[in-house]
Amino acid sequence: MNFTLEVKGMHCASCVGRVERALSKVPGVELAVVSLLGEKASVQARPEVTPQQLVTAVEKAGFQASSDRSVEPPTLLPRWLSGLILGAVVMGSMMAGLHLNPWLEMAAASLVQFWGGAPLYTNAWKAARSRSTTMDTLVVLGSSLAYGYSLVKLLQGSHHGATYFESSIFIISFVLLGRWLEEGARNRARRSLQGLLETAGQKARRLKDGQEEEIGLEQVRLNDQLRVRPGEKVPVDGLMV
Repeated sequence: MNFTLEVKGMHCASCVGRVERALSKVPGVELAVVSLLGEKASVQARPEVTPQQLVTAVEKAGFQASSDRSVEPPTLLPRWLSGLILGAVVMGSMMAGLHLNPWLEMAAASLVQFWGGAPLYTNAWKAARSRSTTMDTLVVLGSSLAYGYSLVKLLQGSHHGATYFESSIFIISFVLLGRWLEEGARNRARRSLQGLLETAGQKARRLKDGQEEEIGLEQVRLNDQLRVRPGEKVPVDGLMV
């Protein structure tokens, strides 16, 4: 049987490998191929395998998956934009010598760290549960150390120059900005790919026993010989004879 899953949360080839390994470990799965651009996993498995088993395997690996509907990730635009604005205010005040109240800096950093960075914490926690690490793990560790150190110094009575709240803000904000740009580029590439696929013909001419027959693309099989007439679109990938 063939299954198609939508997988969200992948950002690199390492993520693709983790999803493929997680799916391959499900008893009965014969082949698992994951597309980073398409955010899909194509699985060939024996009849006893269920879609829920595959979804569970992907989620245990630290990603979101669905077999029947689109999985929408958290909206990143307001998260990174608020972090960028707050970080610019804090950094700008420091460069101008107009230090903000350290408790206000802490409040701004808390908002970015725990609201803006919530998707990163979620992904890092899922990866930790599956005994693995991702880039989100590193981001969460770095920003949390900067925030935690600054909070301790603030509670100890230290003030300006001893805290690094602006660092935790910018770490989260720039990573979210990168994710937002990445998602936009991926959506544009997906739309271009979809448009390219839509330009392809929906029919093919198959040669069989010297006769030509018109069939749907879903009926084309490996080793079929197709005829493409002048001016027609090539319906499928293949070897030119």
